[in-house]
Amino acid sequence: MPDKWIDVLTAIESLRTEKHDYQTIVIDTIDALEPLLWKYICERDKRSSIDGDYGKGYVAALDEWRVFLAALERLRRDRHMGIVLIGHSWIRPFKSPNSPDYDRIELKLHNRAAGLLKEWCDNVFYAHYETFSVEDKNGKNKGISSGARVIRTVHDATWDAKNRYSLPAMLPLSYDDYAAARQTQQPEPLEKLKASIDEKIKKITDIKTLEKAKAFILKAGDDGRKLAQAND
Repeated sequence: MPDKWIDVLTAIESLRTEKHDYQTIVIDTIDALEPLLWKYICERDKRSSIDGDYGKGYVAALDEWRVFLAALERLRRDRHMGIVLIGHSWIRPFKSPNSPDYDRIELKLHNRAAGLLKEWCDNVFYAHYETFSVEDKNGKNKGISSGARVIRTVHDATWDAKNRYSLPAMLPLSYDDYAAARQTQQPEPLEKLKASIDEKIKKITDIKTLEKAKAFILKAGDDGRKLAQAND
């Protein structure tokens, strides 16, 4: 259990440089790290609080979150380790530009930090017990849980979620089920994808669309997922 923010960075670096057989790092929970980071920023910058000064404390914290993510990137690059960040959620009001405001479930972090981490991650899953709303004999709605633990993999008005592997919108909370679903969504071989794209490119008659398509494919390089997206 780290007591200081620097302990977290030191632990990650030791996993990168020292001899071990671990294949995955799990941080449980990411929102428990935020108070350590805020304390570090306040001590380093001689602040009485992370608040105030027109949000400069949160900006400084965001820069340190980037240092944290860079350390995880090096770990993934050098040791090929899987990275899992677990976080609590909370219900926050959401101001919608095109509908009445409503509450939604979000990652329990400062909004700037939450946005940065969600952007960095390949997958953002919302885990919960599967529940249903049923009407009792008095006409009132009552929540009933099936007891099944599930993960949501696609963004919804109710929760944050995303995935870069074309996963089903809901899966059991099981690594085996996740791995199986991910495996079935693997893109076709690069040669086959490129051949299919070349044939479709020949049929584009609009010059602007053709230029955009070629630019996208050039940028994709040999990234199978981006090429699969272009092919679709």
